[in-house]
Amino acid sequence: MPVAIITGASKGLGRALARALAGRGWDLVLDARGAEALTEAAEAVSAHGTRVTALPGDVTDAAHRAALVSAAWRLGGVDLLVHNASALGAEPLVRLEELPLEGLRRVLEVNLVAGLGLVQEALPLLRASRAGSVVAVSSDAAAEAYETWGGYGASKAALDHLVAVLAVEEPGLRVWAVDPGDMATDLYAAAVPDDPDPRPEPATVVPGFLRLLDERPVQGSGSGGRGPMTPAVRVPAELSARVPVEQRGPGLDRDAVRMLVSRGVEVAHHTFTELPRLLRAGDLLVVNTSATPAAAVDGWIGHARVVVHLSTRGDDGRWAVALREPDGRGTTRARAGGPVGTEVCLPGGVRLVLEQPLSGRSERLWWARVAGPGVLGLLREHGRPIRYAYTERDQPLSVYQTVFAVPSPDGAGSAEMPSAARPFTARLVTELVRRGVQFAPVTLHTGVASAEAHEPPCPERFVVPEASARLINAAKAGGGRVVAVGTTAVRAVESAVGADGVVHGRAGWTDLVVTPERGVRVVDGLLTGLHEPEASHLLMLEAVAGRQAIERGYGAALKGRYLWHEFGDVHLVLP
Repeated sequence: MPVAIITGASKGLGRALARALAGRGWDLVLDARGAEALTEAAEAVSAHGTRVTALPGDVTDAAHRAALVSAAWRLGGVDLLVHNASALGAEPLVRLEELPLEGLRRVLEVNLVAGLGLVQEALPLLRASRAGSVVAVSSDAAAEAYETWGGYGASKAALDHLVAVLAVEEPGLRVWAVDPGDMATDLYAAAVPDDPDPRPEPATVVPGFLRLLDERPVQGSGSGGRGPMTPAVRVPAELSARVPVEQRGPGLDRDAVRMLVSRGVEVAHHTFTELPRLLRAGDLLVVNTSATPAAAVDGWIGHARVVVHLSTRGDDGRWAVALREPDGRGTTRARAGGPVGTEVCLPGGVRLVLEQPLSGRSERLWWARVAGPGVLGLLREHGRPIRYAYTERDQPLSVYQTVFAVPSPDGAGSAEMPSAARPFTARLVTELVRRGVQFAPVTLHTGVASAEAHEPPCPERFVVPEASARLINAAKAGGGRVVAVGTTAVRAVESAVGADGVVHGRAGWTDLVVTPERGVRVVDGLLTGLHEPEASHLLMLEAVAGRQAIERGYGAALKGRYLWHEFGDVHLVLP
């Protein structure tokens, strides 16, 4: 089994990463200053059946660093070293004129010197590994001048440069400095205790780290040694669309959103109502007709309240579910599911029994057996639309339906709205048809696997009707552009294409993940919402347009202060 050392592993990102690696079969050596919290974390992580050694101590202590590496050697070596331990220098953060010099020394010792010391101690074992890797947890404060973040940012800037040099000096290793973004951690709360905006849970960024380990990209000399999980995109909280556009002012309709248009690396700014003149006769839009059910429902595990997100109904009658914790603000935060056999009580006498995780990579989504009355009746009576913390309030289910949504006879639908199509109105569709643009309906019932934790999408049920396949093939043959409305439409149509590029009528389950390596065989363009660039979404965008174009587009969207998420603005990518 591979072996990892993780510092700062008792809570937050360190603990979340430890849990994910243990789920993949890694043996672990975990460090933190607090013995009690570290012991509790180690016990939780070891439930996966791997070997876990917990060593409380101060990572600035050379003897403690040596003990960490010795413990890893006893487990078999060091394949991965994650330096996650961090100090702020002052809590809360203060301006440089007020920063205690002793605090600055502590920041440099923990964030920088201890990291190098641990690497030096572990280097012989890292070199001996067939996949030796070092991950240093960095921050955008290393590159941006944020008020009060001076001491912390200086330490992370120095860490980034140290990582870049180490990558040059040790070409046999993979070395990355990774900025995971602001997260809901004790460290961030101590730094900015008055920040009212919700931050993502640490578990949501872990798939990006796992992607680094899986793909092992060579760090670029021009990037300061950074191994970015995504383009350098940080979305300010004020750019999250908190309510639908039609609720932002009188006389507004769904199509009153802005639209960024990318053609290669060139970008232009438009409104969505200009879409008919940006397309041409013979072009074809592939649209997802999946409707959105009220898929969130309150439940209880014993006396503890949970919120259940019902994701996907399997062919065997089981449901894929995600358990969430209420956050006190009307929304929820991520939590792990399990263990096997956990019973969740729902209204109306419905019970769920957790049977197994959907994936060995994560314990967030579980297959659950349903006992009692049916789930569809439960959702009709007690369900509400899934929403996340960046939204302002609950909305009626109609807000989450697109103009293309067609209720399924068996009640199936998308747990979360195929939001790229939300700005379409009947008036706009009519104008597009009048101008000779065609529509090809497909169906893909999307779950919640890729919404927040940034995991690869789970298998999803889809249908590409034979009539739509003929429309798509005819458009391609006639020189028209096939533009998918949303990544769900891309996944559906690319799952129905043969090696010869011909689309066929097809129905079933798809586990396709569209990547730059696989490429796209049908889709020429894409209309998509603006979402933070998690792994699978980013890979699909790269496959359609190329990484440089997507990075340019994301940068322009931030600079232009476009609004993000399902109620936000949109991005049209054309060839």
